[in-house]
Amino acid sequence: MIIFGWRDRASTKERGNFYCPQCEAQNPFKRQEIRSWFTLYFIPVIPLHTKGEYVECNRCRGTFHVKVLSLNPEKQNEEFAAEYQHAMVAVMTAMLLADGNVDDSEIDRACEIYERVSGNQASRQDMLDYVNRTQQSGEDILPKVQQFATTLNEHGKEMIVKAAYMIAAADGTIDPSEQRFLGQLGGALGLSKAHFRGILSEVAATPLAG
Repeated sequence: MIIFGWRDRASTKERGNFYCPQCEAQNPFKRQEIRSWFTLYFIPVIPLHTKGEYVECNRCRGTFHVKVLSLNPEKQNEEFAAEYQHAMVAVMTAMLLADGNVDDSEIDRACEIYERVSGNQASRQDMLDYVNRTQQSGEDILPKVQQFATTLNEHGKEMIVKAAYMIAAADGTIDPSEQRFLGQLGGALGLSKAHFRGILSEVAATPLAG
């Protein structure tokens, strides 16, 4: 009997040094290519199509989009801070809108939480304008969060989840739509279920969360 099938294999296409966003330091990396192979008796014999590439840090084993290799650490810090703040506001806004009701007290609460988790201030009017724009556009921010997560360290991911949770808990209850968004957010950020539950347990115990 002839046994054949298909399997994916990773091969190293490039090695070097890069700025790892997770370690926040220069580390060796390897650029991996995932390719499907036709197998005969479980042995790969014919290379098929390429399924994708990723960069792996040799130190922390974190994996990133290949665009991470083109990042300039000095310029990155400034741009990353701006993107991180934008992602934070976008996630908080999406959570505000998750239950379909946004009142003045929630806007004030969002400004307070944003200042706490980001260290920056947001005016009430700026927050309200962002909520209105998001509501009118109907844009799904989760795909953007998923893309941004490739260059976000664990602390940054945790702070985004914490901000979303605090917004959800601001009125004293977390309804099903808010719970669903929180779960989707954890998935978009690439957090394990255990890590995600740990973040929620930690933030639920803080005074500002309830």
